[in-house]
Amino acid sequence: MVQDYEATLTKKTEVAPEIWYYQFDIPEGQSLDFVAGQYMLLNINNNYRQYSIASADTIHNSFDLLVETIPGGLGSNYLMNLPIGNKAQFKGPAGVFVLKNTPRDKIFLATGTGVAPIKSMIESYFGREQHNASLTLFFGLKNRDGVYLYDAFKDIAERHPNFNFRICLSREENLAGLDEVCYGVGRVNSHLEVFLDRHKDAAVKPKNEIMNAYEYYICGSKTTVDSLKEFALTMGVLPENVAFERFTL
Repeated sequence: MVQDYEATLTKKTEVAPEIWYYQFDIPEGQSLDFVAGQYMLLNINNNYRQYSIASADTIHNSFDLLVETIPGGLGSNYLMNLPIGNKAQFKGPAGVFVLKNTPRDKIFLATGTGVAPIKSMIESYFGREQHNASLTLFFGLKNRDGVYLYDAFKDIAERHPNFNFRICLSREENLAGLDEVCYGVGRVNSHLEVFLDRHKDAAVKPKNEIMNAYEYYICGSKTTVDSLKEFALTMGVLPENVAFERFTL
């Protein structure tokens, strides 16, 4: 149910150049009940900006946002300049890009701050009583200097052997000094294809059967999401197995 919240900023951290992680507390007496993948609407003088919740849906007294500061961006600059302890007006939760309550294995494809709702989905899934499905994340960034959330995902992977992730660096030429299990050079789609080929060979099943054993969740910029969605469909993934959300600036 969509509600109005006057939330208090309690934490703000620049986790990578121009990428900020914010935590807001919900007013006492209110509860934020949402499904992982949904978003909040930031109200700036009746101008609304949409930001996906990055925290787990098991947390009801606060929520996290992951925001790229855009030159001239109304919402991102408002948040960057908001002092800790100050309040901001939000409306929410809203959105239909949500984690399905199924036992199927899941593949997450995210680029940039499109990882925010994906992070919420992964953390929420492992907060459930039953969490036996295999979860795999391919997270696309440009280079090592812009990496964020590695520690968060590494911690989840160490606690849950059925979660694996790979940070795909599209503009790096090598992985010198990086964890080669969790990093890769190239774009998200190339790593997805290698992953599916490997599982096809191991299972000795047709590739389209392997591909459609998964649910796919895709989030990022419009161009990236459209490209990844088209790539998946071209490879034989059925449309009903793909959920996606396009970020707009």
